[in-house]
Amino acid sequence: MRFAFLLVGLAVLGGCYREDPEAAPSEAQVAMVERRLAAHPCVGDLKDWERYYRFAPATGMSAYTTRSDLDVIEFHLRRAGTFTIEPGVRVLRRGDTEDWPDGRNVYFIDGRFKIVGNGLDMPGCQAVRK
Repeated sequence: MRFAFLLVGLAVLGGCYREDPEAAPSEAQVAMVERRLAAHPCVGDLKDWERYYRFAPATGMSAYTTRSDLDVIEFHLRRAGTFTIEPGVRVLRRGDTEDWPDGRNVYFIDGRFKIVGNGLDMPGCQAVRK
């Protein structure tokens, strides 16, 4: 009986995580994040930003794991008009790196959006100047 409860508990706890290198946020999920970002004073008009989105790695996993937390979308925004940065949206799968993060001297904002609860976390946005 205890074993059955343990299995059910593990299934419930693991429900928000999925091992899937192809997992990527949907258009609806990205639109949800973009509405919040556009209303934020550190971001504003999205046409001024190149925007990358992907699911966060499962808690306790390395950044290069394919196990995704399907409730948390990470984002990386770079100010358009510097170097070769152009505005637009890029949705990535877990493990894709593209230019995330970019070590060049560009204005950027990194953060996370928690789907359940509509929570936005951008710890470094105070440093970005418009």
